[in-house]
Parts: sequence; C-alpha cells; structure tokens
Amino acid sequence: MMSIGFNALRKFRDIEKMATELGFKFTQHDSYNSYDGDVVTLMAADNESLPIYSRNTSLFAGDIYEVEKFLLGWRKSIDYLKMIGATTSKTIQRKEQDIRNAALLHTLKIKSKRVEQ
Repeated sequence: MMSIGFNALRKFRDIEKMATELGFKFTQHDSYNSYDGDVVTLMAADNESLPIYSRNTSLFAGDIYEVEKFLLGWRKSIDYLKMIGATTSKTIQRKEQDIRNAALLHTLKIKSKRVEQ
C-alpha cells in the first residue's frame, strides 16, 4: 500500500497552485505508461486561459517533479520576457483577448453561413 506524508501533500498542493496561477489544470493521463499511472497531465484550465491551445490538448505530462520543473520554466520564460521589456502582463492579456475575439468571430461566421444555407 502506498503512503505519503504531509510534506508530499503540501508539495503537490503548491505545484497545483502554481499550475492554476499559470492557466493550467491537472488531469489524468491514460496513455503514458512509463510511470504506471503516476502521471499528471497539464492542460489549459478553461476557455479563458492559454487561448491558443485546444481545450483537449495535453501540453505536458510527467510525474509531479517533472511537472514542477516544466511550470518553473514556463514562469521563468514569462518573467524573462518581462525583464527585457519584450512584453508586459497587460500586453499578454491583450493578445490573449485578441485570440479569443478572433475565435469568436470565426465561430459566428460559421454559424452565419449555416443559417444562410
């Protein structure tokens, strides 16, 4: 029987919080067999976060320590771009909204064409 302690639980919760803050959610990954089921998959949390990714796309899969490294790298890349002045949080939010708007416009055009036919 597997047992984990409070520190492991706290570590998991901290990583899950970081994932949520970066726009990800944890899901189970069924086809990644090298860990016998001890795999976490990261996906976009909802339709508002990480809009360039499909809602059903696995963006990363691995054990909790690999997920932590991926998330730290993701965060560091954003921090780096902000530090060198290549982007800001406001710019990122604006560009993500532009993508959502374009997707909505595309959907409306498709529905409009169906109604015309």
